[in-house]
Amino acid sequence: MADTSSKFHGLTENQVLKLCNQIASTADLLAELCRTKAEEHGEQPIALTFHALDTMLCGIGALADMPSGGSVVGSYADWMVGPLFKEGAKTQ
Repeated sequence: MADTSSKFHGLTENQVLKLCNQIASTADLLAELCRTKAEEHGEQPIALTFHALDTMLCGIGALADMPSGGSVVGSYADWMVGPLFKEGAKTQ
C-alpha cells in the first residue's frame, strides 16, 4: 500500500520528475501530430480543431516541463511560440 501521507503519495521526487517529463514528451508528440494534421487540411474547418488541440497540448506540456527546468522542450515561450522566438529576439 502506498504511503498517502507523503507529499507525492509514495513516489520519490525523482519519480515525479520522470512522470512530468513523460507527460511533457507525450504532449509534445501529440502537438506535433496535430500541427501535421492541421497542415494537411489547409483551410478546411477541421484544421482549426487541430490548431486548438496543438495549443492546448503545448500548454499542458509546458506545465509538465516546468519542474525539470524545461528539459523536454524549453521555457513556456518555447512551448507556446517555438524556439525561433528567442533567436529572432537576438537578431534584432
